[in-house]
Amino acid sequence: MEDIDNAYNKIKINYADDIEETISNFSKFWKNISSKSFRLSNTRIRRELEIVIKKLFLGASDNEPISSTIDVETLIGSGKSSAYLFKLAPRVNLNSSLRKYAVLKFGPKFEVKLESHNYDKYVEWFLTVQQTVKKIAYEETANFAGLLYGFPMDSDRGFVSFADFVRTKNVEMSCNIIEELFSTENKHWLAIDGTMYKHKVPTDTQTYYIDYGIRATEESITNEFEKLTASLNELSIKRGAKVLKVDDTKKTITIAPISLTIPNPVKYMMLPYTKRIDLSLVHGDLHANNILIGTDAKTNENKCFLIDFYYTGFGHIFRDFIDLELSIRYDILCSRHISGDTDRLTRNDSKDISNSGLNLLKQLEKDIIKYHVNGLELDKESQTYKDSRLLKVYKLVTTIRNMAFMNFPDRKEQYYTGLAYSSIKAIKYFFPLDVKLYRLMISGLYFDLVGKPGAGNIQ
Repeated sequence: MEDIDNAYNKIKINYADDIEETISNFSKFWKNISSKSFRLSNTRIRRELEIVIKKLFLGASDNEPISSTIDVETLIGSGKSSAYLFKLAPRVNLNSSLRKYAVLKFGPKFEVKLESHNYDKYVEWFLTVQQTVKKIAYEETANFAGLLYGFPMDSDRGFVSFADFVRTKNVEMSCNIIEELFSTENKHWLAIDGTMYKHKVPTDTQTYYIDYGIRATEESITNEFEKLTASLNELSIKRGAKVLKVDDTKKTITIAPISLTIPNPVKYMMLPYTKRIDLSLVHGDLHANNILIGTDAKTNENKCFLIDFYYTGFGHIFRDFIDLELSIRYDILCSRHISGDTDRLTRNDSKDISNSGLNLLKQLEKDIIKYHVNGLELDKESQTYKDSRLLKVYKLVTTIRNMAFMNFPDRKEQYYTGLAYSSIKAIKYFFPLDVKLYRLMISGLYFDLVGKPGAGNIQ
């Protein structure tokens, strides 16, 4: 034990300035995610993080560290759940200007352990090595665990999340990443027939998306909708005008500031959408922060790598496509990481809404349905075409759908119904009011598109 302690002392960890805020945010989750009644202090969490990092870089047999100095910073965009991603840069190169980067997934032991299991069971077998980070090692402490990931293509430029990439790069570069990620030539991932394996994943639309997409119960979503309605009623009193009108008889909601009446998604999700869905292996949580982009210094090519395999397993064939298109809308139009307030269409203030922003978002969604869903070219005189932000999202969303339908033709009703269900999930989380309204808008528009169960609106 003394030898190990001495070996630990040989490793120096340099934390970036953001580490204290990250650990503070992490500690707030602990009481909710832990079966234990106490809340761990920031000092305790930081100590266990440090032990995990040192264990990962300690030599397996001779207790000589792989690197004596490791730089650690929070990976931007991570930290929305009970586990965090950190960017690690061990100083191992003779040339100090070159860096070898790795990613650390750090979180509750039960969660990280399951991700490690999913990686071994699914990713190693079915995901091509060019499209995933490589699992290097797993270590744990009393309460936490860490997974260290490296890259098949080492890059001295580091890497960024796809969320940051789509915000800052031109749309053609981002579309190329999407086309590479979902290429029909990749027969190792989305091509797996889910009917050939024993699993407990439901195959009817409603049960699957409530249990695995929204990850909630009908009762809990109803409660969240009632909380949202109450918050909007308070805003209505403040404004002197109704924001959200709920008609239980017609099963509709009206977002009054933008004059939009749509099916009430919470009521529609309870209708018997029992049509069978097709299953394959899916990532299970493919938002843009779970895709990392590295640039090859020699070829200048951008390559994508998936990370975070906690939910990886069998699921709806369109699950990853849907998750990514919803994420991209948020990352470009609503995220707190958008540089200027004028570029964001929703408020950062969680107790107010932007009427003008919601109007633009309504126009975007209506144009996607009017043009792309119906197989038409986007009108150059449309608001979506003239607004660079909306046009960027339109191109990215339609590229995702084009790839989805290339992989799985003749299943559009499955896609749009899954999208209607998945959009509801946002009301569970601490998003600003107008982000939640935006997701309800998407959900209602697509429930309206597919119609009630058995309507057969989509061919």
